[in-house]
Amino acid sequence: MTRAWIFVPIVLALLLSGCMNRSFKDIDKRLFVTAIGVDRAEENGPYKISLKLGIPSKGSEKGPGQAEVVSEQAESIPEALRLLKAKFDKELDFNHTKMLVFGEPVVRRSVDPLIDYFSRRRDIQGIAFVAVGSPIAEEVLKVTPKSETFPGNSLFLTFEENGTSSAYSVTAYLFDCFRRLNEEGLDPYMPVIEPEGDRYRINRVALFDKTRLVGILSPRETKSFKELLQSYRKMDMIVRSPRLDFTLFAEKYDRDFSIRSGSRDRIAVRVKIAGIVEQTKAPVFEQDWSKFEVAAGQEVNEQYLSMLRRLQSWKVDPFGFGLLYKAARYRGDADWKRWQRIYPSIEFDVRTKVKITGTGILK
Repeated sequence: MTRAWIFVPIVLALLLSGCMNRSFKDIDKRLFVTAIGVDRAEENGPYKISLKLGIPSKGSEKGPGQAEVVSEQAESIPEALRLLKAKFDKELDFNHTKMLVFGEPVVRRSVDPLIDYFSRRRDIQGIAFVAVGSPIAEEVLKVTPKSETFPGNSLFLTFEENGTSSAYSVTAYLFDCFRRLNEEGLDPYMPVIEPEGDRYRINRVALFDKTRLVGILSPRETKSFKELLQSYRKMDMIVRSPRLDFTLFAEKYDRDFSIRSGSRDRIAVRVKIAGIVEQTKAPVFEQDWSKFEVAAGQEVNEQYLSMLRRLQSWKVDPFGFGLLYKAARYRGDADWKRWQRIYPSIEFDVRTKVKITGTGILK
């Protein structure tokens, strides 16, 4: 009986799979994909897929890892990825992919199939950043800034706002873009990335309807867009007039949207700003600050109104005015149809209250 028990551990050991599971790959047998680019193909199909791979340093070498960009054209994105896998002796790992760049020509045709595909993949993070590459995504992926510590790190720091915080760059996530494509009364947006030598220029934002890119805002309009979208506090405004010439830096910023009903529906935008005079051609400490506050408020009103009317002309709603309208009414589809009818001509009522709190450390 005792001898029989001796063989039990041996039999159990034989039943264990151990490390024979072929679905598991050691880290030295993987290539990590940090960014994916999607463009229109020149031939062999509608898509050209580009991958930015992180190549680790060899042995005891120190310094930033190298990057490699590889591309493939195919009839579909899955087919292109399978063809790309055939080019390497290691497994392509997408679990660390944090950047999806779509070429401007491909999203002007259609964006929803791309967002749908990447949202379905379980190895692509929902918090991956999405952006438009201009002129094409492949050129964006090929840029390697000298300050980059590992492939794609420069873009990650920009959109996470851990490294820099720019008033001209907005952040868009894959999960949020998917939600905006499928939510009535809310439309997607993405930052535009342009290669500029060995650096990126990110100072514009692309607006989408439910199917494709419809327009790109200028840098000044992008700045106004970010301020209203995120209540961005680190803003500045430049006031130029025959009587006043100064720059105001905001220390506090708050905004509120509401839909006002009456003889004509209108969208009320209320903004409150408090800040200091950052630059001026003449001392302002002893002057009446109220005239500076009024001039700054008028300047902000004009900038916001111009940007909102441009979005209205494109029939896109990234701020969710449609959601706000539906939330305050109870007729369901009837309210949504009415909103679609009135939004292209609805009036914007923008009012900004500016409070100057000081002139810096100098009078």
